[in-house]
Amino acid sequence: MRAKKGFTLVELIITVAVLVIIMVSMGGALVGTLSAWKEGRDRELLHEYETQARTALLAIVRDIRNSKAVTEVGSGLGDTLVLTTDEETPRTITYTLEEAAVGDSDTRFVLKRGFGSPPDYDDPDPPWPINFVPVRLNSVSSAITVDGVDITVNGMAIVAGRYNAGAWEDVSAPYTNATHLRIYLDPQSSTADNSYFANTVFQAEVSLKRLPLP
Repeated sequence: MRAKKGFTLVELIITVAVLVIIMVSMGGALVGTLSAWKEGRDRELLHEYETQARTALLAIVRDIRNSKAVTEVGSGLGDTLVLTTDEETPRTITYTLEEAAVGDSDTRFVLKRGFGSPPDYDDPDPPWPINFVPVRLNSVSSAITVDGVDITVNGMAIVAGRYNAGAWEDVSAPYTNATHLRIYLDPQSSTADNSYFANTVFQAEVSLKRLPLP
């Protein structure tokens, strides 16, 4: 009876080499799949931030139009937009921009809306025409040009102004000559571990003809 032959050294080397090639190929495919999944997840998250910013802009415009007075206008971190509602029992609406930590080292701005004085931000949406949730905005400044005017948007910018001979011009405090408010929101366009930037700034303009300004 013949003894069974084992693998030769050459056969073992070839087998191991083939297995290594297969494992490397599978590993590369897995890494590519995970990378594509992560990128898709991040883009979905950023799309959600953009959708929230659009909704917030609609809420601000609606709030201004349903108010009888604008009592404070601010654009930067810690500044606020304060409105007085045109209701039988007037309420104060305050929009404010706060800094919030994202991950271990990243920070973003969060736009919040509160009712009352001092504003209550814990109740996310008392009865009011448009739902509003805190919106994550960029903490990185974006420079845009609108009607030939350079605007720096650091998360949010609110500009009071008027049209003079068809051309826009900014109006500084006390805003007595302002006829319009321009609102700019720059949604968060990167995640803590993804530097994808959409560079999208949403903007709206609201007439102040019937609203007193501070």
